[in-house]
Parts: sequence; C-alpha cells; structure tokens
Amino acid sequence: MDSSEKEDPKKSAGAFRAVIHLYVEMTLGSRFLFACALALLAVSLLMYLAFAIAVGKLVDGAIGNHLELDSTEGWMATWGINQWALFLFALVLVNMISSFFETCWFQLIGERAAVELRTQLFDRLMYLPMGFFSMNRAGDLASRVLADVGLLQEGWINDVRNGLSYIAMGLGSVTMLFVISPSLAVFVFLIGFPVIAVSIWFGRKIGADSKRVQDKLGQTSVISEEAIHGIHRVKTFTNEDYENRKFRAALSEYLSLAKRVAINRAGLFSGILFILMSSSVFLMWYGSLQVQQGKLSPGDFTSFMFFLGFLGNAGGLLAQLTGRVHRMTGAAQRVCDLLNEKPEKFTGENTPTERMTGDIEFCDVSFSYPGRAQLSVLNNINLHLKAGECVAIVGPSGAGKSTLTALMFRLFEPSQGILKIDGRNAEEHSLKWLRQQMAMVPQETLLFGGTLEENISYGRPGASRKEIIKAARQANAMEFIERLPDNLDTPAGDRGTQFSGGQRQRIAIARAILRDPAVLVLDEATSSLDTENERLVRDALEGLIQKRTTLVIAHRLSTVRRADKIIVMKEGRIVEQGSHDELYAANGFYRHLCDEQQCLTEDQ
Repeated sequence: MDSSEKEDPKKSAGAFRAVIHLYVEMTLGSRFLFACALALLAVSLLMYLAFAIAVGKLVDGAIGNHLELDSTEGWMATWGINQWALFLFALVLVNMISSFFETCWFQLIGERAAVELRTQLFDRLMYLPMGFFSMNRAGDLASRVLADVGLLQEGWINDVRNGLSYIAMGLGSVTMLFVISPSLAVFVFLIGFPVIAVSIWFGRKIGADSKRVQDKLGQTSVISEEAIHGIHRVKTFTNEDYENRKFRAALSEYLSLAKRVAINRAGLFSGILFILMSSSVFLMWYGSLQVQQGKLSPGDFTSFMFFLGFLGNAGGLLAQLTGRVHRMTGAAQRVCDLLNEKPEKFTGENTPTERMTGDIEFCDVSFSYPGRAQLSVLNNINLHLKAGECVAIVGPSGAGKSTLTALMFRLFEPSQGILKIDGRNAEEHSLKWLRQQMAMVPQETLLFGGTLEENISYGRPGASRKEIIKAARQANAMEFIERLPDNLDTPAGDRGTQFSGGQRQRIAIARAILRDPAVLVLDEATSSLDTENERLVRDALEGLIQKRTTLVIAHRLSTVRRADKIIVMKEGRIVEQGSHDELYAANGFYRHLCDEQQCLTEDQ
C-alpha cells in the first residue's frame, strides 16, 4: 500500500466517533428500550459466567475426592450432581429467555435508527441547494441513502449488541481466570499481547481497503442507476454492450479489492485461532499438572477452561468485529458529510403574506456555476419583468436562457448583482413563499410513479379531485385522460414514458394551472411537439398566461411573436430587446435567428 493510501489515525478515530455519534443520535427515541436491552444482555452474560462455575461444581461433585478444595459455602455446599444439573438447566432456560428479548430489542432499535437516519438524509437532500447537486452524481447520493445506511443498519442491529457482549464477556472471563488460578491467568495474558498486536495490524489494513471497497461499490451503483434511468438513450444508441463493459469493469475493480479484504480477514481469524489453539495445548498440560499436584480441583480446572474458551471466543469475534466496524466508519463518514451540508435558507426577513405581484428585476447580475467560477454563464444582466407582462427570451443554446430562470427560482444565487422581487432583494423573502408563487412548464416533463391525479396535484398537494379535474380540463388533458380505463387513477409508470410528449406537457400545464402562480415560466414548452400537440398545448397556455407575469423561453421564434417584449441573448449577455417587428426591422442578431428558421411575418 502506498503511503498516500495509509489510514490517518486521526481521521480513523474521527470516523469511528461518527459511527458512535450517529448511533446515539438516531436511538434517542429508544432510550428506555435500549436500557431494557442492556439489562437483559447483562443477565444473559451473568448466566454464561454462572454456567461455567456450575459446570466445575458438577465435575467436582462427580469425582468426590476433591471436596477439600471446594470453597463453596452455605446451602450450595451440600448439592450433588443432580442439583447442579438442575441448576445448569435453569441457567440455560433463563439465558434463552433473556437472549431472545434482548436480541429482538437490539434489532428493533437498529431498524428504528436506520429509518430515522434515512429520513434525515432524504430530508437534508430535499433542502440542499442546486449547487450541491450540480457537483454530485445522483447515483452516489442514492447510494449513501441506501447502501451506506444499509451497512450502518447491519452494524447497529448485530455489531453493537455483539460488541458490548464480547467486551463484557471478555472482562468477566479475565476476572474469573485470576480468581481460579492466577498463575495460569498470567500465562493467558502473555499470550494475549501478540493476539492484540495482530488484530490491530490487520484491522488497520482491512479498514483502509474496506473504505475503498465501499467507494467502488458506490461507483457501480452510479453506473447502474444512470444506465437504467437513461435506458432509452442506451437502446437508441445501441450502447448495451458499452454499458455492460463499463459496469463489469467497475465490478471487477470492486471484486479485486473485496478479495483482498476477504483474504486479510481470513488471515486475521486463522492467525488468532492458531495462537489460541497452541496456547490451549500448553494450558491443558500445565493445568493437568496442577490437578495432579493437588493445587487445583478438576472442577476448577474445568471452569477455568470454560472461561478461557469464553475469552478466546470473545477475542476472536471482537477481532472480526473490528473489520466490520472499519467498513462502517467509511459509510458513517459519507453519511455525516451529507448531513453536514448546509441546506437552503427557507426563511427570510420582511416576508409578505399577500400574493406576489410578479415584478422581477435583474440588476447587473452575473453568474457562474459552482465548480466553474472561471466560466461566466451570465454577464451584467439588466432586465425588468413588470407585473403581468409577457416577456420572451430567445437565443442560441448556451446563451444563458434557462440559467436566468434558475436564478428567478433562486435555485442558484447570483455571483454578482441583485435579483429583486416585488421591489425587494430576493434574499429578504422566504424562499418557500417565493417558489410557491411561481410555476414552470419545462421542455421535458417528469411524471412521478403515482397516478395521473397525484401527478397533477403535485402542483398543489391537498387539492380536491374537483379542482384537479377542472385544471386538467383547462389544460386540454381530460381529452386523453377520459379515454384511459382508470381515468385519473391511471398509474403514470416509470417517469411517464408510456405517455406521449404532448400528453406529459398537458399534465405539466395542469399542474401549473392548479398552482395558480403569480409568475409563470415556459421553458421550451412546445419545442419538442408535433403540430397537433403543439396546438393543443398552446391553446392550454393561452388561458394560463392571462393576468400573470410570464417568461417564455423558446427556440422556435414563431411562438414568441405575441410577447409584450422579446429579449435576445447571446453568450450570456442581452444583445437586443423589443417587439418582434422592431427587432426584425433592426436587422440585427434577432433577424439572423429568424432568417435561419424562416420565421417571417405575414407581410413578408
């Protein structure tokens, strides 16, 4: 391993603290259940320790000639093998009952913790700014919510309980070893040091590789999710083999790292097992010698070996647990990084309670996307959209038209300049209030996996069915919805691909109508439609744009002639503005765009 890949102890300690912090924070609501589970875990461990002692007494009772070494006092001193056997059975029964309940409760606590963490992660994702999503891949974020939390969930359900159990069992066993035979216990301690050294060395190596394995698994998740979401593009470009090769290559890298982790774990387990087995041979010889010399009863030696077995089992399982904890630390760090991201600020000063008038003004606004500060997308934009005005923005691809609308919705903040809403700096308004006053009909409409009714009501959750039907009729959507067997209860399917582009656009318009926004943005709303669908969508839009500020973005210049004002953009700047006739007569860039599309007025 390169030095650059070696695990930083401080970073490792911080990641481990992240695991503990997450578990404590996510289980706050289960404190009482956790206390009960801990109490039963303690009872179960005491039953194990008592079992080992009772087995020794049973052996002494069977032999009978070592009673002079028996230190038992009181009524237990008179017990024979039958009483000790019944006592052992009672211990087993109590242990079974306590183990059942504490295992169930620890599992329930872990499940609740995972649900709480996934809820917090999804909530944080929903409120993060668009700048974050522009710099992170969707598949990787989904992997944090599903795969990383799943790894933590597995650890919380099993490893927390097991870790506490192994530690307590180990400490209890060590105590009893010194009580029974200090000389044999000292030897066990001398053997324990190399076991611990091996565990630490292997644990660090496993931890570094395990984090890389988790990262590689996240990459495969990204590849698969992107391929599935873009399956239409994959098939139309006949890139099935290409995607398969890319996925297999990622899995191959993941598998090679996973093999290394598996080999290291196997080496750790087998090495510890060898040391423990070798030391057991010596202990059996030395303990038998003490029994022969009368320094130790056969029952005490039997109990000693039971406790030694408990200690060895706890030590070996703790070593394995160390490797799993290192896997958890990588997942916990990725989860904590996401939780620590700063969400959007949804509250503002002087937030109006009334409806927005729709007066929007860009004052010397410039903008660059996060991570690409050197590339300016908008440059010194000065634009005033008066309340109720219909303004069209035209220009070639990459001119900054859609970026302008993103700033209106405050999906991004201007790098320079000020955006004013109703005469105030947009940052002074509540972000939630501002976006509730706006609606967008995009070029590509995304339908969610619910019914058509649920997709339309996405514009205003909680709307009545009557209001939804009214909005669908105004959007000319009921024309095709009524022909469906289940009407509004028809499932939209995955991303709505079973509906045509025109049908999806009319659903999007119905959403916007239901929202009744003060500001409407039409982002290439008809550019991908055929003539008939464009007519239906345009008829629906005619009613929607009345009495509200409307911003129309279009490549088809024939769709913007009726706008009160046309803004022409090129390379992030406003180069012309005016009416269609004024701009065309000016013989500038707008006329060049019109001539390219053969967009001539009826007079010409």
